[in-house]
Amino acid sequence: MLVSAGRKFVRTEIIGVKKIQPNVIIHNSRNNTSAGLEITLRECKSLVGICINGCVFYPPFSRPIAIYKISVIISTEIESLNGRVSVAYRIYCVFTTNFNKTTLSGGGGHGIAAARIIMVRQRVRLRFSKSGNLRYIGHNDLLRSFESLFRRVRLPLARSSGFHPKIRMSSPSALALGIEGLDEVLELEFTEETPPVNSDALLAALNKQSPQGLRFVKARMLNEQEKKARLALSVYHLSIPKEQRTELPEKIRLLLSQSSAPVQKKNGKTVDVRKTLSAIDFSPDTGLLTFELLPQTGPDAGVPEVLTLLGLGGELFKSIFPARTNCVLTKE
Repeated sequence: MLVSAGRKFVRTEIIGVKKIQPNVIIHNSRNNTSAGLEITLRECKSLVGICINGCVFYPPFSRPIAIYKISVIISTEIESLNGRVSVAYRIYCVFTTNFNKTTLSGGGGHGIAAARIIMVRQRVRLRFSKSGNLRYIGHNDLLRSFESLFRRVRLPLARSSGFHPKIRMSSPSALALGIEGLDEVLELEFTEETPPVNSDALLAALNKQSPQGLRFVKARMLNEQEKKARLALSVYHLSIPKEQRTELPEKIRLLLSQSSAPVQKKNGKTVDVRKTLSAIDFSPDTGLLTFELLPQTGPDAGVPEVLTLLGLGGELFKSIFPARTNCVLTKE
């Protein structure tokens, strides 16, 4: 058998399939049938497994070219027809590369069908919180902490190419130093050979090894068509001390009435807070200040710039400790 993919040609051959003695178990009015198969095939570098009736088997392929015999058991529940049982099965080759055209040929077995299966890298989108003393860790240090965590959990993550390969992970927005994140986003990419990942088991394994202040709250497997996460909106909550609440409503009203509110950042660059500020709300009774910021191309305004316009810039990290409570993504 020849598999063609553009200019690549890979040879993979199913030599034969032998039916092993089936074993029939009567269960109520149906037959639960286990059929044993012995598959002989010639393996190549791109082949990583065999799929039979939807179940993928990963034999220990250790050499690039060899002949293997695989013995597997498949189970299927079928109707009993006068005590006679017939088991049909489908055999597929599982490849690590997206081939444009796939043809399989085999003989010596009953019910063999050829089909195309594409192995793609699984991706997962994690939601996590970073609180407590961990908020004083910068974004780059946090990423290095993630790498150590993933090594402890032994996740089979994909890596970049080159002399210094890095784990393929991405975050749509870096959290500023000193700010808690209660709903942060991180995406991971697994290797092509990784079996299907269970999101609940992944969360349990990560939280078991996570340091204090870091907790993963949600994991969702992404389909092949979904693009990388892009930030649409950031929501911040701040608790304002009582002595700072009196004049704050008037300052907010004045800020919203302006069409432009330029502020100079600590690095000397000037940003327009009014273009970034999407909404702002304050409750004098509870002292809760909530505002939403839009991402901007180039330098954008953050929490320090908003507090500076409200006359609270000097209280940041002294009596006011902000938290990003939600990262809203595009098309989510």
